[in-house]
Amino acid sequence: MVRLSISNGDELETLRRWFDRLRETQPGRVIQEAYAVCVQCSLLLAAVGASKVAVVSLLLSLPLNVAAGVAFLVTLAVYNHNKLTDLEEDAVNDPEGAAFFDSRKGLFTVLSVGAYALALGLSALGGPRAFALALFPGVLGVLYSSRWLPGAGPDRLKDVLLVGTGAVALAWAVPLALLPPAVGGQGIGLGALVVLGFFFLRTVVAVELFNVPDVAGDRRNDVGTLPVALGVRPTQYVLSGLNGCSFLLLIGGVSAGVLAPGALVATVGLVYSGGLVALIGHQNVEQLCLASYLEPPLMLGALLAGTGLGI
Repeated sequence: MVRLSISNGDELETLRRWFDRLRETQPGRVIQEAYAVCVQCSLLLAAVGASKVAVVSLLLSLPLNVAAGVAFLVTLAVYNHNKLTDLEEDAVNDPEGAAFFDSRKGLFTVLSVGAYALALGLSALGGPRAFALALFPGVLGVLYSSRWLPGAGPDRLKDVLLVGTGAVALAWAVPLALLPPAVGGQGIGLGALVVLGFFFLRTVVAVELFNVPDVAGDRRNDVGTLPVALGVRPTQYVLSGLNGCSFLLLIGGVSAGVLAPGALVATVGLVYSGGLVALIGHQNVEQLCLASYLEPPLMLGALLAGTGLGI
């Protein structure tokens, strides 16, 4: 019997050559291209966006609805558009990714526009309010990335210290928190506003964490971020403080009775985020950024587990 093992080097070498030849065939090249596009087009971020909407639904004790699908598509569209407008900065921060996007602008433009059109069509099923909420991050995203500010200073919102991060946080927190009740035909109560504030803070933490490894490119292109303005260590303290504020907001929502006590199990995500922030300077920052994607799924898992246990 033939076994594929380290000691069976001939078979392993034959298999390696077979895979090399397969990659050179037309189907092999198509598969490689499709895989590369899937990696570069922010599918993971889109899935994280959908999981955030699921977290919002559980925090507000609402049934899951098409809002998660809308969030997936809007995230896919907005992040691909943002990458297309960030090619200059990414040429320094991520030259390989920037070159990939630059050589396939047409493909990613069609993907971005198509995903957003589908998201708007899906949101329209929930009524005008849901449609407006789905449109909101796209409009703000264009204002965020486009060069339209007058004067001699920065000409994009994203280049203005704190304003850029605040715009991103607002663009995501508003639809994330308000789409589930809007699609469900429910009003916007105090609980939804608490969740909006919670995800505003979570987005600020995520954005500024991702800005840490981009300091060189952002400084060269005059992009205003906390790591550029304050330095990495002070940014670390700020992010820790925002994690604490997120915890207090959940506590306040539960104490005020606008969130169920089970909402507190979502703090597992805050503990996880706090651990990542504490590792800045001791661990590869890009790895920490990738690991931060797990925060919303962790919250979702904890909330689902808490619901199953009757918490």
